[in-house]
Amino acid sequence: SKNLIQHFGISNPSPRFVESVATAFKTGEYTFNGVTFGDGKLSDLKATVAAILLDREATSTVLDADPAYGGIREPVIKVLAFMRAMGYTPTSHDRNIYPKFDGMYSKVGQMAHESPDQFSFFLHDYQPPGQFAQSKLSTPPSQVLTLSTTISTVEGFFSMVRNGLTWIGGGFGGKVFPYNGYPSA
Repeated sequence: SKNLIQHFGISNPSPRFVESVATAFKTGEYTFNGVTFGDGKLSDLKATVAAILLDREATSTVLDADPAYGGIREPVIKVLAFMRAMGYTPTSHDRNIYPKFDGMYSKVGQMAHESPDQFSFFLHDYQPPGQFAQSKLSTPPSQVLTLSTTISTVEGFFSMVRNGLTWIGGGFGGKVFPYNGYPSA
């Protein structure tokens, strides 16, 4: 339950929240404001997802003021969300680029289908050193954050705003060969 909740953006769910999601998974039902989700069978995802998204801990605006609430996005999800927010649309030139993203593992610390093992890029209970560890708070995606990946991510965002999805200026895009319209990086 905790892992599922973490993938929906809450790194440190309360034990009550985890238990509520686990119960919905086991019973196959979750009731919210008189509406029941799920068909009553073990592992019903409709009930489990409803328990995650509709729980008071996931919907309360009061918790937004708590510095321990929430979580950071996985690096690749952050890049895709940025592209969506900027209104990225592929151009006819983009069909010549493969792969669309280049060197993402070294730039942001993660890339789809390039996990170092079957368990993902980071531990579900990773606690970065310092205040997080002292407070017993976990933030799994921060395991891949380094000074280098943080700088590369920011460079990639600036490059995307200035140049689109290219490799220019530390961008995330793949290179196109032969194409003489771009200066060498």
